[in-house]
Amino acid sequence: MTISKVALAFAALKIKQATMRNCLLFLMLCIIVLRADAQIVRNVKATQEGQRIVIAYELVCAQPTEIMLFLSEDNGKTWNPIEAGVSGDVGMRIIQGKKVIYWDVLESEEKLVGNAFVFKVKSVEVFKTVKIGGQVWMADNLNVDHYRNGDAIREIKDAGQWSNLTSGSWCYYNSNISNGQVYGKLYNWYAVNDSRGLCPAGWHVPSDEDWTALQNFLGGSEMAGGKLKATTGWNLPNGGANNSSSYNGLPGGCRYVNGSFDAIGNFGYWWSVTENDYDNAWGRRLSYVNSDLGRNSVSKLGGFSVRCIKD
Repeated sequence: MTISKVALAFAALKIKQATMRNCLLFLMLCIIVLRADAQIVRNVKATQEGQRIVIAYELVCAQPTEIMLFLSEDNGKTWNPIEAGVSGDVGMRIIQGKKVIYWDVLESEEKLVGNAFVFKVKSVEVFKTVKIGGQVWMADNLNVDHYRNGDAIREIKDAGQWSNLTSGSWCYYNSNISNGQVYGKLYNWYAVNDSRGLCPAGWHVPSDEDWTALQNFLGGSEMAGGKLKATTGWNLPNGGANNSSSYNGLPGGCRYVNGSFDAIGNFGYWWSVTENDYDNAWGRRLSYVNSDLGRNSVSKLGGFSVRCIKD
């Protein structure tokens, strides 16, 4: 579930204080920057009407969408939600069409040093799910580049930089976006374990116990892998694959600690959020050779797929 951005950068946006907390808002120059991944929001225009900002936009989407308004006070390095004094076409389940957001600035700010607004847009429940036993899993690997609160997760392409990470990051296999369209993103464990939440609201990265419960329901580690693997997309022999669980596991490969990539077509690797020790966490592995669901302790610096499970 991708969170997209449409930024309105202001060359000059100031509040001039007057008596008794009354202010005049001067909006000088507005430049609209529409990011390539944000085409569902367009024709954005911000104007001043008295002591409020009126933000008109057009939403183009097939499903009801959540719209949030954020403010940057440091040239776009960080974003904070604007909640007080915001009304109009903002919040949950906004349908497509021409929309307007009203921000009564004086309800929330006495002094505004901001230089940009941003829409953060995320689709509502657009991912496929599958029920396996008493658990509900996503039916595809995770492919997000923002945490649940809207903060961006860094994409790391350089091998040397990847091998020295101590914070959450992601990559595509071989840094090729076409691999992401099939297998999702590869994340390090620091992204998996971040308190801002890698999975969307109502979901979480599975624990080692979650994986064990799935494994046991599917008949144990020697049988579960075949029931989890897709019947196509694997190198031969794709041993034991029948996908009877509809999990549709695919061989997305991995990224090693040194930043190199390996095993696409042959193996699929998935994180759990459970640590084994300071440097390692538990994960699961599917193989093209057999029907096993392997359990491995792997370095937190590795890059593996993520499947979210419902809370």
